[in-house]
Amino acid sequence: MTTLATGATSQADCICVPGYVLSAHLATLCSDINECDEDNGGCEHKCQNIPGSYKCACSSGFQLRADNHTCYRVICSPLKAPRHGHVFPPECQMTPDEGQTSWLTQGTVCSYKCKRGYTLVGEAYRTCEASGVWSGQVATCRPKTCEAPKPPENGLVLPEACTTGPVPFQRRCKFRCLKGFQLKGRTGSKCLASQKWSGSRSGTKCLPKSPRAASSSTNENSPVLN
Repeated sequence: MTTLATGATSQADCICVPGYVLSAHLATLCSDINECDEDNGGCEHKCQNIPGSYKCACSSGFQLRADNHTCYRVICSPLKAPRHGHVFPPECQMTPDEGQTSWLTQGTVCSYKCKRGYTLVGEAYRTCEASGVWSGQVATCRPKTCEAPKPPENGLVLPEACTTGPVPFQRRCKFRCLKGFQLKGRTGSKCLASQKWSGSRSGTKCLPKSPRAASSSTNENSPVLN
């Protein structure tokens, strides 16, 4: 409470600070004005009365605009599909010009799925949160791998990448024989989505060449591999 002028001595000179009103029962008492009683305080959603003032709030899934009275719906940005993968449902990755962003509101759940032969690394599901940000982290699709194939006796596996560690999905490895031997059976194998090698390698062998064939190879200055 304050007065109309400095040095005032009459109760009639008493006034209340903004947000308060003089009590009808006691001229020296100020009561809080409940601004929410009139037109909801001008708030679009919720009005909360506080001593000497009020504040607006928004319903779940909305945020307060800069005017502190109106609200806007929280929307998350479209998700990007990982390489060798997809986002489900399709609406989760539609761009604004496709008119689908209004669908990505708080609580929307989207998922990642990898193509055949790839394994999901990270969180499979993400939720649009009240802050307008997706929960979790971006997932990736990692190729499945096969164990490095063993070379046939008296032979090699090519290229070198097929011998230095796990071999990624769809990589093809070739079998070659050392000088003086010839290949019988499969010439190569491919890493499948099942993480097994294509075909049967039980019959793949490097057999000694016949004396005549070996002599011919020597005369032609053949390389170490055949």
